[in-house]
Amino acid sequence: MEREVKRVLKDDGQAIMVEWKKEAMEMGPPVEERLSSGETANILELNGFKAVETIELGPAHYGVLSKVREG
Repeated sequence: MEREVKRVLKDDGQAIMVEWKKEAMEMGPPVEERLSSGETANILELNGFKAVETIELGPAHYGVLSKVREG
């Protein structure tokens, strides 16, 4: 997936990965299958992206805004 995101982004483009918060709640996947925002940022970094900002997206979700890492 990361290759495709890099392919379709403009040079100065940004992408956001939206995830469930790593908190127990009635909806969504089990908490042990969720990623913290730090874990999500690390995955992005390992795949050639630079995490720019973490954004709260309501009570159950967050997003990690990223751009393709230069070099």
